Parts: sequence; structure tokens; C-alpha cells
Amino acid sequence: MAPLRIGFVGAGRMGNHHANKLSGLADRAVITAIDDVDTEKTNQLASRTDARPYIDYRVMLKREPLDAVFILTPPTVCLLPVQIACEKKIAVFCEKPPSLSCNETLQIADEIDRARIRI
Repeated sequence: MAPLRIGFVGAGRMGNHHANKLSGLADRAVITAIDDVDTEKTNQLASRTDARPYIDYRVMLKREPLDAVFILTPPTVCLLPVQIACEKKIAVFCEKPPSLSCNETLQIADEIDRARIRI
């Protein structure tokens, strides 16, 4: 079985944390693409994980054949990456809290439920 292809939206502290955890699962999961608004962080983590760096998660989610995406952004910018991933049927791992408002959090949960994605 081929390892899961994982993308990261966010290459900061939590991106590095999750990359460290996934590094022990190389036979099951491989980080193949990374995006962050800070290109230096993107390039550093992409270099360390042999992933392709992106400067726009929308482009990354459109181009990359991902099985899952980790949304590792501040809660104010989770909704749109989740929506795009769900539209493309990419499984989502979203850091908590996913939003600062109950309505947006419920909207994120509904997006994921409607996508019916299973790995």
C-alpha cells in the first residue's frame, strides 16, 4: 500500500510539530506539499521534508494529488482551506480551535460532514 500523500497549510510551530511526528511514519504517510504565507518557513520545512513548497494553498490544493491536508493556520483562516479541501475530497485534519466563532466552527464541521471523506 502506498503511503498517504499529505499537504500542510501552515509551516510554523505546529507544522514543524506535525512534521516531526509524521517523520516516523514514512512508510504510511509522506508530506508532499507545504504552504505558508511566510515563504522562509515554507521553504525551510519543505526542504527538511522533501516536499514541494507553495505560496498559495489554493494552488497547492488544486495541483497536488493529496490524500489528506493538515490545516495548521490560525483559527481566523481555517474555513476557506477546509472548504477547498472538502470540495476536492481531500481528508482534513484541522488544528483546534478551527474558528473563533461558533457559527464558523459549525460551518467547518458541516463542510467536512458533507464531503464524506474517509481514509
